[in-house]
Amino acid sequence: MASDHPIINFSFPRTVATGIMTFLAKVLVCPVVRVLYAMRIKGGKNLRSIGRRGFITVSNHCLYGEPIFAGMTVWPRRLWYCAEQKNVERTYIGWLCRIMGAFGIPEDRPLSVTTPILKALKKKHVVHIYPEGVLYHRNQNIAPFFPGAFHFALAADVPVLPMTEVLHERKAWRIFPWLPPRVEYIIGKPLYPESYLKNSQSRKEAMKAFSEAVHAEMQNVIDENGGDCNLPGGQTPPKKTDKKNRHSS
Repeated sequence: MASDHPIINFSFPRTVATGIMTFLAKVLVCPVVRVLYAMRIKGGKNLRSIGRRGFITVSNHCLYGEPIFAGMTVWPRRLWYCAEQKNVERTYIGWLCRIMGAFGIPEDRPLSVTTPILKALKKKHVVHIYPEGVLYHRNQNIAPFFPGAFHFALAADVPVLPMTEVLHERKAWRIFPWLPPRVEYIIGKPLYPESYLKNSQSRKEAMKAFSEAVHAEMQNVIDENGGDCNLPGGQTPPKKTDKKNRHSS
């Protein structure tokens, strides 16, 4: 069933509401998140190097509630992030997800997200996408990427900024086993679409090369920073992914 809500709401009232809510989250929620995850954010200079233009951020999808990591990292920039359609449509929580910048991909018309995403990038906003398409809890072996994020980057001529979640064991698990893993959130260098277009025979080939380069960079960050592949409760991606059951996010 089609939603009554726009995929991304650019109206002035929504802009004001989102600004207020993200400020409150930054002041009240983010300090709790930093303590809860023993979180360290690294590579801020790579974020600043992009300037005020719009861009796409991508992360590995391995923890519940992780969109707040992206939001607190790029704040005060306006960030939109891709979420499951059913979550942004839930009566009791969907309104809050939308105010905080979430947008879903309609299953019956997935290409309908293209126009609002390109509009957001043109407005110099930030769009955050999880290109694995599925959350593999506590996973540190990144699943193959779907091409959506890189399609949008090529179409809008904007960089992709990888922001990698590196997970570590917690010493406190001996006493508090319910704590989440310790998180290093590492901002990599932005990758720009021009070089992939110049070195490819087609846009499809460029998109594939772009996707593979970002994937390799993020996996290297996990490996070089000691991401723990044996965390309790960790899920392993299937070797061969059924694309029919995943979004092209």
